Amino acid sequence: MKHLKNKLKLLLFSSISIALPFLLVEFGMVVLEPWLPMGMFQYDADLGFRVRSHTNVWGKETNNFGFNDRDYELVRKAGTYRILVIGDSYNWAGGRPKNYVTMLRRKFNHHYGVGKVEVINAGYPNTQTAQQLALLKKYALQYNPDMVVLGFYTGNDYLEGDPHIKRIVVNDSYINLARDRETTFFGYPVIPQSRLITFVQQKYKALTEAYLRGSDGILTETAYQQVIFDRMDVTSLKSSQAGKYNQNFSYILDSLAEMSQLLQSQNIKFMTVVIPDEYQVNEPLRNRVLARFDRHPQDYDLELPQKLVLDRLNVLNVAYLDLLDKFRANGKYQSLYKLRDTHWNEDGNKLAADLLFSYLLPKIDRAITKLSHPKT
Repeated sequence: MKHLKNKLKLLLFSSISIALPFLLVEFGMVVLEPWLPMGMFQYDADLGFRVRSHTNVWGKETNNFGFNDRDYELVRKAGTYRILVIGDSYNWAGGRPKNYVTMLRRKFNHHYGVGKVEVINAGYPNTQTAQQLALLKKYALQYNPDMVVLGFYTGNDYLEGDPHIKRIVVNDSYINLARDRETTFFGYPVIPQSRLITFVQQKYKALTEAYLRGSDGILTETAYQQVIFDRMDVTSLKSSQAGKYNQNFSYILDSLAEMSQLLQSQNIKFMTVVIPDEYQVNEPLRNRVLARFDRHPQDYDLELPQKLVLDRLNVLNVAYLDLLDKFRANGKYQSLYKLRDTHWNEDGNKLAADLLFSYLLPKIDRAITKLSHPKT
């Protein structure tokens, strides 16, 4: 009996020795999460996550709101026209100097002189329209813009726009929560799993996924084809007939409508630039993907993402610039996307900036004239 008691004591002591440090780390990850330097994202109750303020991302420090830009005075100067460009990782691709928003700013500076037109880069990677609506309400509108330009990416805005799921980031880990079961305790999100275990699992997954990349960090052709094939599913006729993404479509387009109504109520101009995915532009890549997965062009309506958003924009009477045709035409003789990466390279960013500048210039000219000659 005494021997058994000693074994039980040893077992109890061992359990406590393991459990106590685990619980302390778990508690620390909950309470200290906003201040722990773990990755570029932090929890945000309204968006699910945001980029940390004044943190180094790709060699540049984010601003006070975590945007890929410098800080600006919230009240714009008299005589200045302010454009706010919101979006997802396309607001970050190329880093700050070679991003299309920065290039657009340079073009306006060259045309009007520095400071006459401010172009502010506002957006977070891995977000879709509903999250960008929340971002606009909570952070971006504090800049008091004259115009908001939404970068609507047809590649994954629909795919990730699940109305029933809210993606949050805690301790540098992505967690999908059911919206109707989302709970917080003193401002901290309550998640149905261990933060420590989730962190370790996701880091292990990241390490294993590194094997899908070459020594240069770029996805292998096989891995990238899988990414493109998964993206193309939103245009699949089979998926469309089954209504697979109908709820996603409605959720994203309704968020777009709410954004339009919000800006209209505040007398802020609104337009959308519709960004194509690479499979819509790069025909050789698309053909390789179709051949590998034994699919045929007639199995897809490749322009469905554009049709849906343009139809809604027309109903809302919202101005838009659809980049698809120009990118297809230019893509025949120049590469516009990074190698095995769905984002634009420098030429792609430049083309987008050129097209957007040409589209906006007449509108900005009229606005600048009004600023220079206000009614008496």
